[in-house]
Amino acid sequence: MQQSHVNGLRTTSLLIATLLAFSSRLCAQPTRRAVTVEDRFRFVEVGSPVISPDGRWVLFTHTRLSLADNARHVTTWLARTEGDVSSREFLNGGGGSPTWAPDSRSVFFLRAVTSAGVRSRELFQQGVADTIAVQRSQLGRAGGGQWQLSTDASFFLIIRDEETPSGPGADSDVVFVDEGSNGQVRYYWTNLWRYDLGTQTLVRLTNREWSINSADLSPDGRSAVVEAQPDNQRNTGWKTELFIVDLESGAVRQLTHNNAPERNPRWSPNGKSVVFSAVRLDRWENGNGDLWEVDVATGKTKNLTPGHTGRFVQPVFSPDGTSLFAGSGYGTTRFPVRIDMASGVITPLIETKGAAGVGSWSRDRRTFAYRYQDGATPPDIYVGMAGVNADRQQRITDANPWVRDEIALGAVQVVRWRSTDGMQIEGLLTLPPSDSAARLRPLIVHIPCGPGCGWVNEFSLKNQMYSGLGYVQLSAVVRGSSNYDDRFMQANTFDLGGGDLRDVLTGVDAMISRKITHPDSLALDGWSYGAILGGYILTQTTRFKAASLGAMVSDWATDYGTSAYYSTSRWFLGGNPWTSPKWRERSSLTHADRVRTPTLLHHGDNDDTDLSFHSMNYFAALRTFGTVARYIRYPDEGHDLQQPRHIKIRDSQDIAWMQRFVRGIKSSQSLP
Repeated sequence: MQQSHVNGLRTTSLLIATLLAFSSRLCAQPTRRAVTVEDRFRFVEVGSPVISPDGRWVLFTHTRLSLADNARHVTTWLARTEGDVSSREFLNGGGGSPTWAPDSRSVFFLRAVTSAGVRSRELFQQGVADTIAVQRSQLGRAGGGQWQLSTDASFFLIIRDEETPSGPGADSDVVFVDEGSNGQVRYYWTNLWRYDLGTQTLVRLTNREWSINSADLSPDGRSAVVEAQPDNQRNTGWKTELFIVDLESGAVRQLTHNNAPERNPRWSPNGKSVVFSAVRLDRWENGNGDLWEVDVATGKTKNLTPGHTGRFVQPVFSPDGTSLFAGSGYGTTRFPVRIDMASGVITPLIETKGAAGVGSWSRDRRTFAYRYQDGATPPDIYVGMAGVNADRQQRITDANPWVRDEIALGAVQVVRWRSTDGMQIEGLLTLPPSDSAARLRPLIVHIPCGPGCGWVNEFSLKNQMYSGLGYVQLSAVVRGSSNYDDRFMQANTFDLGGGDLRDVLTGVDAMISRKITHPDSLALDGWSYGAILGGYILTQTTRFKAASLGAMVSDWATDYGTSAYYSTSRWFLGGNPWTSPKWRERSSLTHADRVRTPTLLHHGDNDDTDLSFHSMNYFAALRTFGTVARYIRYPDEGHDLQQPRHIKIRDSQDIAWMQRFVRGIKSSQSLP
């Protein structure tokens, strides 16, 4: 009995010690917190991975937002692809547009310099083991442009602007709109030049009145294929054609003849054909875009990807020319693919529910650099191998370890529902951290840009800010979005504000019926087309308690001359303001007297995509009819905000607005 008592004491003591140790470890673990507005300025955005031809090195960028000097700081870093998560800043003196030398020992890039009072972008070269770059050009005002290195590294093909505009008013500061080289603003014709690295001489190759969008050197370096149109107007993209330029004589031969824009031409390895992107060739159509092959000698074309889904980005050939490799995806995902040239079979190279955006490929196409992220995973750079389908393979960066260590992140999942016509719609549902399925949460609906954007399962600091505050969020991928099939992308033809509006509202209904949220705490936000559709939704229902809208169009008729009206006329509303009443009927300004939702508006003063008077007019209308509204103008900003201080103001105001009008929580932010 005595021994048993002793053993019992020992067991009890051991149990107490174990519990104390476990409790100590729990106490030592930091409490995870929510994302704050200030965290955006601690966050490092990595991107633009460029792998070396031999697959041993990868360049990538770091972008930081600084409140101190109200600037974006972009630096270029270098790492080995073995993936020891160690890297170093490479271009210490700044620079961009990096191009690997064929031997993978050095990198060419462009850097802004000032000499004799003239600022220009000059060519530099830096070895992978070096810390100092060597300047390889002294072009002065002739510097800049888009540079492509020949396969033998003897010269660069350059697309650059002419030094003076063409047409009426060229010798003054006035702009004759859509005349000469001008569009709605002053533009210049662009031409091809050759820069010889050995002699450091710049030679003009073409001298035409055209606007070159892109070009690609032939494998033998004797020709270039050029994508160009004869003007700089916003609404004439259908005039774009492909041309073959002889680099010795400067002779130009038109390769395609149709009424549709061809994009991003790429030579085949044998130099006999060119691959390009187009939706169709007989007319300018809205769609994801197929890959086409055109025979350089005969001009005969072939659709390589009929009936495909998703989009193709930056296609490159395999060395033997039998395959194409490209960025692609489906729905809310992104992944690289291999396309068989003979059969058209498309094979995904990565299986993922997130976004694996390929940046570049090694010379043999066996290795590729990409950026992976998903709604709960910040972006990092990875290196993948053909034949390995994991979405996170060889990790190169760990850009934001503090997010993993400190932040409680909301989970993201794909949800689906049926719209009023039976069409299946998807969305990304972001839940608060450690959310309880039984608890109803306030809901914010995010409406995508476009038409034609959609939502991708990518990391969003703003969404995680809302998540940490307890909001459920539905990023609705409405009809008209890309990355599905063309039927879905064209499902809003001549019906903006119709089917896509119902897609949003049925999504809200689905979240209510599934006990995710309740009808008394709904909000919406959107930017660009998201704000256009959001503003119109507010005129059709009063169910939303708050809204934030940025860079909107409130009146389609007054947008006709100020924006790219071809898409609205050809695909989205049809006709024009004088022939179709829909331009007025589907404008939020027409029905602004019906809006009862407190609405926060944002717009950059220099936005030339959706002009800022649209937000001003909508704001004035809301105030006229007694609706709570606030309008914030951002000086020196375009369609998307770039200045860190403006971004902080926008995010802070958005959050305060939602808290005040959805949940009744007042903050230190001054609200109307």
